[in-house]
Amino acid sequence: MAAANVSGRTDAGTVPPIAFVFSPEFFDGSLDSPLPATSSHGEASGPRASHTALGDAPPLDPERETELFREMNYAKFLAGRVLQTDPDDSTDADRNAHVLALLAHSQTLRNEIVEANMRLVMALVKRYATASLPFDELLSDGIETLINAVEHFDYRRGFRFSTYAYRSIARALYQRVRFARRQQARQIEEPGEWAYVQDERSASSAQYERCWQRLRQRMLDMIDRLDDREQWIIRCRYAVGSVRQPHTLRRIAAGLGISTERVRQLELRAVAKLRAMTSEAELDDLIAAGMR
Repeated sequence: MAAANVSGRTDAGTVPPIAFVFSPEFFDGSLDSPLPATSSHGEASGPRASHTALGDAPPLDPERETELFREMNYAKFLAGRVLQTDPDDSTDADRNAHVLALLAHSQTLRNEIVEANMRLVMALVKRYATASLPFDELLSDGIETLINAVEHFDYRRGFRFSTYAYRSIARALYQRVRFARRQQARQIEEPGEWAYVQDERSASSAQYERCWQRLRQRMLDMIDRLDDREQWIIRCRYAVGSVRQPHTLRRIAAGLGISTERVRQLELRAVAKLRAMTSEAELDDLIAAGMR
């Protein structure tokens, strides 16, 4: 993709870099001004689409799609060129107005492309929506990805925008869902409770909840058999019980008034005691009972 960025200043201050997809035809003089003709009231003439609901806009035919992308990027290209000029005071106001008009027009064209492709976004969002990631939440991510795809699509490469957008949106939604599932797994699996059940996908959530409850209670019973300092260290180090976040050795040492090395020694001793309290076979039996 032939992308470019330019930046400059207007009366309002520094304009953020203007990103656009470059085309050699921007230089050969074959393109008309991207700004639409204005009526006597100063408003753009010609039809203006207005859609009351998402997904109402009709899809673009290939010719109109190419025209919109070319004009959108050409408008941003011209805005960048104007910004790079160094006008005198007498023309500065006109220069600023011209830049803002070009950028506003490019955004109008971008919005037309976005509206015409909303059906694609909604179809993909319906496919990926879940109880924990509802339609509305994923729709926001889908629209944001669609807008980004519009900004980066190289219309000169010969394929339809929908092909490019489909891959971008599907990939973004998949990654969003995968990240949410990982976050849920981390919330369920508390750091201080050994995850003896490795294959979460092989059983229902009800079975796992029953197993986790029994494992949790067994671990708490064993921890209660340690001395007071060992109990505190284990609970803080592994976020067991009422402790919600794992503590560092330094934090625990400060609370107990001992060195971090001493905390480490006590932790190792406590873990050794916990291992001695039960055998691997007993834990396997417990898991098997919980999964029934």
